[in-house]
Amino acid sequence: MKETWFVVDRTLAYIGGVFTGREAADQVGGPLRIAQISGQVATIGLAALVHLAAVLSISIGLLNLFPVRCSMAVTFVLSGRGDPGRPLSERAQEMGFRSGWLC
Repeated sequence: MKETWFVVDRTLAYIGGVFTGREAADQVGGPLRIAQISGQVATIGLAALVHLAAVLSISIGLLNLFPVRCSMAVTFVLSGRGDPGRPLSERAQEMGFRSGWLC
């Protein structure tokens, strides 16, 4: 239980740090980054891989509690402009809907 709260605390601290400029956003990654890290961790052993799965589960579950529409968050990330109020191009939106990245 202590480790769960530690992961929650670190996740919230990191997100807060990104928004205030104290942390770099380059640590945020999508499915490809998760797969890459998982491959690296798997070379360490099964226990490390299970631990990573637990950390990811807690972090993603925590992020799902935030009241941000997924399309806004993805637009923010994919636009690269840091302006979630500006819509993506029609082509980018279509690709996002087809791939499941936009809701």
